[in-house]
Amino acid sequence: MLNQYVEHVLADLGESISAILLVGSLATDSYIPGPGDIDQITILKDSADEYAEMRVLEHINKTVSAFERAINMATTVYRRHDLERPWMTEWDLQPETKHLVTIPEELLRIHDHALVMYSHRFDMSALPVPTMDEMLDYARRWRSWNEACLEHHLPPDPMPVRLMVQTVLSNAIWHYYFATGRTCFNKHEIAGRLRAEVPGYQFQSGLDVATNVRLSAFANTPDDVVETLTDCYRDMMAWKKAHPAGSVPVSGDAG
Repeated sequence: MLNQYVEHVLADLGESISAILLVGSLATDSYIPGPGDIDQITILKDSADEYAEMRVLEHINKTVSAFERAINMATTVYRRHDLERPWMTEWDLQPETKHLVTIPEELLRIHDHALVMYSHRFDMSALPVPTMDEMLDYARRWRSWNEACLEHHLPPDPMPVRLMVQTVLSNAIWHYYFATGRTCFNKHEIAGRLRAEVPGYQFQSGLDVATNVRLSAFANTPDDVVETLTDCYRDMMAWKKAHPAGSVPVSGDAG
């Protein structure tokens, strides 16, 4: 599916495209079949005409439709200058602009594990690497964005197992980053990294459960496991609400 997208979009817009990158679970070898996204990032040259982004999005939609929408493909399109400082610090709540909000996070993912599907004189190492202070600012803004969204879109109740797993793992990834200054976006490895490098991580047992559920492809999850996962999810969300962005949940003895 990704190869078809790359082939078709380059045939139409090759002179306008600087790079096409793959990030996320397919790139980290942690993909689990089922609902999700192919996390591609298409980077346009700054010289691309004003309609280039719209045409890229049309190609994404055509590709997803050709595969009967069995899996989504991320609609992440940047111009090269979007990735340079200063990054956007104010935004509306439109889904169409979400990718502009998350540029610092995308840059960390690119430097952590991106695979180059296509490149035209594109030097990935030349992209800026957000500092810890910049990521703290981003985490505060992103938390505000999410809180504002929840005022308009309440989460489902009960929370689906897949969504709880995704939430626990995603929060753990950022706990690891703020505890160590290092990145690990591989959802199969993050539990092991925290166990080895962040002694006293408060949600380790729940994170282990979430990892095992994901590795099982969410198949036939027993009721007691769902209950444990639900408790971890609720405790993690309550902890997050009570602590500032960038905090790390570790026991007092672990410091």
